[in-house]
Amino acid sequence: MKPYMTELEERHLKLLTVLLEIKGAYDDMPKNALAVFLLVASRSIEPEASRGSIATFIRCSPPSIVRSVELLEKLGLVEAGKDPANRRLRKLKLSPAGKELSRRINDTLK
Repeated sequence: MKPYMTELEERHLKLLTVLLEIKGAYDDMPKNALAVFLLVASRSIEPEASRGSIATFIRCSPPSIVRSVELLEKLGLVEAGKDPANRRLRKLKLSPAGKELSRRINDTLK
C-alpha cells in the first residue's frame, strides 16, 4: 500500500467503502436498484423523480426500473406516490430508512 494517497484515491476508497456497506446490508440489491436509489437520494434529476425520468437518465428499460423500484420499496428505502398533476405518474422519494442510508453515505464521503 502506498504511504500516501491522492485526494481522488481517497474519494474512490470512501466510495468503495460505501458500496461495500450497501452490499453488506442489502446483499440482493442489483446494480440497477442501487443506481435508482442513488439517483433518488441525490435528487439530481428532480426533487421527486418519476420512473420514466430515471430510466431515461440511466439509459435503462422502463420495466427494469419498475422492478428496481419495487425492490427498493420492499426494502423500505423509497416510497412512491402519485403525482397530483398527472395521476399516471408515480414520483419517488426516500423513505425514512432511505434518508438514513443516504445520510450515512454522505457522512462516509465527507
